[in-house]
Amino acid sequence: MNVTDLVNYFTIAGALSTIVATMIAFVAFINWRKQQAYSLQLSLLLDLEDKFTIYIAKNMEDFNAFWQAYKCIRDNKGQDKKAIDDAIKKHFSERLDKEKTAKAQFEVQVALLRAARMIDEIKCSHATIITEIEVLQKEYIYQSENEGSLKQYVEEITDVKDNFIDVLTRERNKLGKISLQKALCFWI
Repeated sequence: MNVTDLVNYFTIAGALSTIVATMIAFVAFINWRKQQAYSLQLSLLLDLEDKFTIYIAKNMEDFNAFWQAYKCIRDNKGQDKKAIDDAIKKHFSERLDKEKTAKAQFEVQVALLRAARMIDEIKCSHATIITEIEVLQKEYIYQSENEGSLKQYVEEITDVKDNFIDVLTRERNKLGKISLQKALCFWI
């Protein structure tokens, strides 16, 4: 074996190692891209969950203020309407902030649309969740005569929130499993 043969072997070994390194780099790049998609989807889900929780809390605050106002009207039925109106304006108007509620609802709707673009399962539930909350509010707002209606409303709206958060949590967990499987498939 002479020096030329030795140089040729090293050249071939170098070319093969370059090809193997390029393949490894390509697979690593593909896995990195998949991880970036996972990060985006996870971020969308977490953002949606946070905004939805804030929206539900704001709706509960507003509903409580309306319910208390209706109860005030009911309890003071025989009194002067002007005095009742003034009392309601004084005690309940500062509790209601329509702009905050509208902004919270808008942010949830935008977050739902963004998440629905990336995650198929969110597409199924994104149209119904806001409507479901509005229907609940309309159902309970005029039930101030019933002392338990506020508690019932809180229980039902909490169930709606918990069910939707469960959907988001399942999606988040599914994303994690899929991402882990995709990352491991290269190394296995």
